[in-house]
Amino acid sequence: MDVIKVRLCVYGQNNSRLGTMDSEGVIRSDQAVIFRVRDGAVYSMHESYLGKLVEGGCRTSRGELIFALRES
Repeated sequence: MDVIKVRLCVYGQNNSRLGTMDSEGVIRSDQAVIFRVRDGAVYSMHESYLGKLVEGGCRTSRGELIFALRES
């Protein structure tokens, strides 16, 4: 049985590439963890709440875009 891994590329403001998100919701830049996604909520590497996944990206409670997700 073939296993298909879908990785999502993570882009910040001005389309700057921040890293990739794996199937467990961990977003890494190279090997460093920069964000974690759990149940639609996004946390920083220090476990501080940042916002929610909304419409293909992470937004704060005020609607500010933190990052966008695209298939790699």
